[in-house]
Amino acid sequence: MELPEDIQNLHHAYCLISQETRTARDLITQLQSKYEMAFRGNPDFIFIETDTVTIDIGRELKAFQSKKAFGPRKLIVISARSMTVDAQNSLLKTFEEPAAHTHFFLILPRLSMLPTLRSRFSVIREIKNTTSTRNIRQFMGENRSGRLRIIKQILDRENKKEVEVFLEDLEKYLHNTHTSAKKMSDVLKMKKYAFARSASLKQILEHLALVL
Repeated sequence: MELPEDIQNLHHAYCLISQETRTARDLITQLQSKYEMAFRGNPDFIFIETDTVTIDIGRELKAFQSKKAFGPRKLIVISARSMTVDAQNSLLKTFEEPAAHTHFFLILPRLSMLPTLRSRFSVIREIKNTTSTRNIRQFMGENRSGRLRIIKQILDRENKKEVEVFLEDLEKYLHNTHTSAKKMSDVLKMKKYAFARSASLKQILEHLALVL
């Protein structure tokens, strides 16, 4: 994961999709090095490594993030293979209204979450299909009319999954190119709307084509 240069630009919740067992340790090392933070004995840092995130762990996370921080911010790193539905439901409010200056990093081998919870995360995953990366670069390099033309091509295929992947790839591209927090916020907001049952994918994509 490529972290933003300024810690102020960290999103409140990341989901890293990785099957590598060292991902959590690498992330912690990167956080310590990039932001000059000490985690050993730090009451504002918690690392949980477990096979399954249960409702009890969910309660532990809710309690931790609700406590007053000793320093400027709190960091939570969770590495797991799965999450129970009960745990996901118990955490919805936590991620919908996150405590200020609290950042979650959830590491999973696959993106298997309830849509309502998934929409609250910035999802970071390795894009194995380089064509997808090129398409995002092409989209960002076009003027507004060119972007709208690409959007029309996506919509004409009437594949909602393709729209979801497009939004996730766009989010990752903006994150890796250290785009402004305002543009990242626009993408995350539109991605959240896209998961709604009555969402207008046309309006969501056209909005992004005009504001990015």
